[in-house]
Amino acid sequence: MARRRPLGEYLEFKIYQSPVTSETILEITDFCDADEVDQQKALWDAQIKILKTETGSGN
Repeated sequence: MARRRPLGEYLEFKIYQSPVTSETILEITDFCDADEVDQQKALWDAQIKILKTETGSGN
């Protein structure tokens, strides 16, 4: 069943555990206006880099 996307801008966060590796996965979906995509990608890249540094997971 396909999920319907609500209108407007919003964030969606999902946290789940991989059944294969048992790793915890954080999935973030940011629905924004088309003219904001590049800005939002840059923002999330920076935020995820900080999160990885703070949690000691990743480069």
